Amino acid sequence: MGGIISGVIGGVLGNKSGKREAQAIRESGQMAVDQLQPFVDPAVEANSAIMGALGQPGSPDQTAQFQNFLSSTGFQEQLRQGGNAITTNAGARGMLNSGATLQRLQELGQNQAQGSFNNFLSQLGGVANRGAGAAGASANILNQSGQAAAGARAGASNALQSGIGQAVQGGIRAIGGAF
Repeated sequence: MGGIISGVIGGVLGNKSGKREAQAIRESGQMAVDQLQPFVDPAVEANSAIMGALGQPGSPDQTAQFQNFLSSTGFQEQLRQGGNAITTNAGARGMLNSGATLQRLQELGQNQAQGSFNNFLSQLGGVANRGAGAAGASANILNQSGQAAAGARAGASNALQSGIGQAVQGGIRAIGGAF
């Protein structure tokens, strides 16, 4: 009779332990994913900003993204300083209103805009790439914790089946011994 009881109790306890282990694995996996979320959210916004800046259909307003570029990169300050240098130099030579000065100012604006815009897109791309990496890591963590939790649940199920099997065998032996 003791084999029946110990088999059932062992199986039930093993099953409960496996369930707790599976739950702990799932929770720890989710905690790890939660730690990566601050990298994923800005990446979504950065990707949207890139798409908007490039004028892709379904993306945010291109004009608004261009204004973000102008205000976030220091473009205006760099353009102002470069323009001041050109006009100060030209003024000192008496050529402030010459065509050559205007051409240099135009070239400065075009070169500054191209370089700054490429840098702006590169910075947004860096944020988007970090987020993509974090999203990939999150998927791997969830996959691995899911597999580990499934293994723990399978172990719990095996413990319960083993306990029931031991109880049945103990009962059969007890009945067989009575005859």
